[in-house]
Amino acid sequence: MPILIAVATLIQLGCAYHAFSSGRGLIWVIFILAVPVVGWGSYLIAEAIEYTKIISSLEKNAADVFSGPDSSVDLKKLRADVEEFDTVYNRELLAEGLLKHDEFDSAIEQFEKCLSMGHGSNPKNLLHLSWAYFLSEKHVQARAALERLIQENPDYEPRRRDWLMARTLQKLGDLEGALQHFKRLGDWPGEEVEYRKALLLKKMERAEEARRAFEGILKRAELFTHTEKFRERRWIDLAKKQLSQ
Repeated sequence: MPILIAVATLIQLGCAYHAFSSGRGLIWVIFILAVPVVGWGSYLIAEAIEYTKIISSLEKNAADVFSGPDSSVDLKKLRADVEEFDTVYNRELLAEGLLKHDEFDSAIEQFEKCLSMGHGSNPKNLLHLSWAYFLSEKHVQARAALERLIQENPDYEPRRRDWLMARTLQKLGDLEGALQHFKRLGDWPGEEVEYRKALLLKKMERAEEARRAFEGILKRAELFTHTEKFRERRWIDLAKKQLSQ
């Protein structure tokens, strides 16, 4: 029994310290200390819910751009499906799977094949082909594919398209063009675009504008919730680093 009491006390003190150090507020600290077990039990449940929200937000943010690698995709099956039924649909699935495995050149080959099989104006394939080109550092081809997408389907995924065009133009050294595309993403969630705009301004030797932009990231961060700070930590830290140089 004394051991259980000691363990419960340690958990209680640990939760109280965590609540105080993480800025949860004195109400939580008082509740945890004043109501043993119920207090820290409620706090742990609240933290678990908060953690779930953080993970959900991270996943949603990733999906808003382009989803990252996923080794669970079964390339062997996707290739077998193409061998059995060589359709545009099966090749699209294979191309997407290759992207998930970071096999960019192979993905490019499959997307180009899809576009030559009577789906030349398929906007999704064009956008993902552009992304594959970008990831394989074939930036001239990425820009050409994006320009074709704009010409053939100007209303398809404009935010994602402009984000990728801005990144591509930046790689090609067209800083002004990249900046203009980033500016079109004024309501893009999070601080990534704001950081990239600020960095472009710095590279263009517009130091005062860049400084204000970096400071703006930090000022907005002061009003962020715990979840938002966790999600935007990378861009906040990078902005601090730029201002310290």
